[in-house]
Amino acid sequence: MKNCDMNIAKLELENKAKELEIQRKIRIKEILKMKAERIANQRQAVQKYAEFLEDVRSANQDQYTTIQSIIDRHKTLQDLQEKLELELQNKEVKLKTMKSEFSKYESQMNTNTMQLNNTIANLKIQHEMIDDEKNRLKSQE
Repeated sequence: MKNCDMNIAKLELENKAKELEIQRKIRIKEILKMKAERIANQRQAVQKYAEFLEDVRSANQDQYTTIQSIIDRHKTLQDLQEKLELELQNKEVKLKTMKSEFSKYESQMNTNTMQLNNTIANLKIQHEMIDDEKNRLKSQE
């Protein structure tokens, strides 16, 4: 009986191990199915892209003799766009700096204008005082 129980226990362990192996293989199968679907979707997208490029080439045979020439043109345009965006950023930084400098200059000129206006007002007061003194002296003569 002991021998039979040991055989049953051994068979149960083997059965559990096989069930785990089956579940592992089922998971692997599901993963492979998802990968196959993803690859099929990518393949379909690449085919659509190739068809699009062929349509562009057909419509513009005078400009593009091969699909590679379209891809090369696209790469050239992307590089140019990156260069222009970088140039735009540099110009925006330069503009910001120039606006800041202009603001400082404008502020300084406003300060100078106020100082000159104050000087003019003081000189007018002095001129009036001198005119008053002159008129007073003339009237005493």
